[in-house]
Amino acid sequence: MFFFKPIGGMYREFQGIKMIAKPKDTSMYRSLLPEQFSLPKQPSVLLFIADYFKVVTWPFKTLPWAMTRYQEAGVFLRGSYKGKESWFCLEMPISSWPAMAPGRYFLGFPKYVVEGISLEKKDRNWYGWVKYRDKQSFSLTFIPGIKHNLNSWEEKILNNNDFFEEGCYLLYPAERGSKINKVWLEEAIPSQWSPELGIVQVTINPDNPWSALIATDTNYPGMYNYFVGGSSLKSKKLS
Repeated sequence: MFFFKPIGGMYREFQGIKMIAKPKDTSMYRSLLPEQFSLPKQPSVLLFIADYFKVVTWPFKTLPWAMTRYQEAGVFLRGSYKGKESWFCLEMPISSWPAMAPGRYFLGFPKYVVEGISLEKKDRNWYGWVKYRDKQSFSLTFIPGIKHNLNSWEEKILNNNDFFEEGCYLLYPAERGSKINKVWLEEAIPSQWSPELGIVQVTINPDNPWSALIATDTNYPGMYNYFVGGSSLKSKKLS
């Protein structure tokens, strides 16, 4: 089932940075995964910050007033559901209520509106941050051109063009439901991804319930990606 399927795709242009990390605390990691999920072969955490420049929400045709720009971030844990691995979306800060409500109430994304999300280029680097309740929730600094020796599991995740690679699992209703949705981006028209690998430095507010999963005194493999084309969200009920 498609969630809004305008001609030419819902998402037309966006950019983002992401990082992946092996969790420091496996017991905490397990506690944050829903009970329906089992641990994957390699527990891993993914953080991203993205800026969606052009979004078409009108379901039938493209109209200038149907485009709304917004920013979004995400925290994901790798998990296995009925023997199939994918990302479980733990939380998803977002910059506006109109962008939050459809994804949360129709699909199950654990979205919540924050005071600010930013992604900007400083010299050659990309810097993104999330501000919630007057505090910085977390920040990512992507530094391109610095090679990180990837392990096999890191290479599988990062050595592809697609920023969101394979979609994610969601609880439905969001955060508290017992049902599981799988949601992913599906191309509507020929699209172009422009990935660039590098390293990411992260800062995390210790008030975050997942903060102890990731050390902030190290560099992690990551990616900057720019997308132009057309894709729409597609979902499937798994339970």
